[in-house]
Amino acid sequence: MVGLQFISDTWQMEYKTVAEKVGVSKQTFQDWIKGRRKIPQQRLERLSDLFGVKEFDLFQKELTESEKIDIQIQYFRRMDVFDEVKVSRIDENGEEFTTSEVISQNKGIIDYLEESKETKLIDSIRKAINEDEYGGNSEVFQDVVKLLCQGKQEAEMMKALVYHLAQRNSMFGGYKPKYKQLSENGFLDDVEVFYQKHKNKFQPKED
Repeated sequence: MVGLQFISDTWQMEYKTVAEKVGVSKQTFQDWIKGRRKIPQQRLERLSDLFGVKEFDLFQKELTESEKIDIQIQYFRRMDVFDEVKVSRIDENGEEFTTSEVISQNKGIIDYLEESKETKLIDSIRKAINEDEYGGNSEVFQDVVKLLCQGKQEAEMMKALVYHLAQRNSMFGGYKPKYKQLSENGFLDDVEVFYQKHKNKFQPKED
């Protein structure tokens, strides 16, 4: 399933309706989602405006699980409704007062999807290690974690390190680690997001 089909389904929009809104026939739309025809730049721009998805390439590629979750998060953020509610609080003197707060109706599902994305990342790492016949994956991941804990590794450098090691098959006697596959399906992008969110945990502790 290419991105355009998944995005349309996520937005619960009929294919005929999408085709009409971007000015093409239903058959042309079917050709797009079947991969028989490329989407012209002008139509990509209209699709981007329609769905609020800025990355044009997502409409024409097979999406990774991480990208699917990102699109779902974009949908719920775009469709979110905010309510202003009155909330009782206690001040530092023990006195009760009332204040207003803005509550997101979709916050729960958005938080769930973001946590789900992190869980999938952890599962991918675990799977890569468990399926590794020669132990190379485990050693590489341990080295990366050590670098992070030393506080010397930023996300971009970490991505470069993992990719570099994946390319160097000779260091594993010609064996290609399975994490090389992860670099091709969006895994490294997940690593960067995960690191940026939790990088304070990787900083060295002061004595």
